[in-house]
Amino acid sequence: IALRSAFSLAEIPFSFWTIVLGHATFCVVVVYNNAVARFRRASGSMIEASMDLGADGFQTFRHVVLPNIATALLAGGMLAFALSF
Repeated sequence: IALRSAFSLAEIPFSFWTIVLGHATFCVVVVYNNAVARFRRASGSMIEASMDLGADGFQTFRHVVLPNIATALLAGGMLAFALSF
């Protein structure tokens, strides 16, 4: 309802794309909540060890953080898909 009010205030006509935007807004929150919950359970010492061994921020994200939250991203995506119907 709030997004519809925002579209009305911005004088954006309702269309297929406003529905897609509203749906994407809902789905991003579901995936984000799953990823953050998994990230909070991860040990910070793994990230610290990666940095101590000479990895930069991107390498740490790619080799340490992303593998830890990959299943949470997949689960969040499946949950968002299931809630879509």
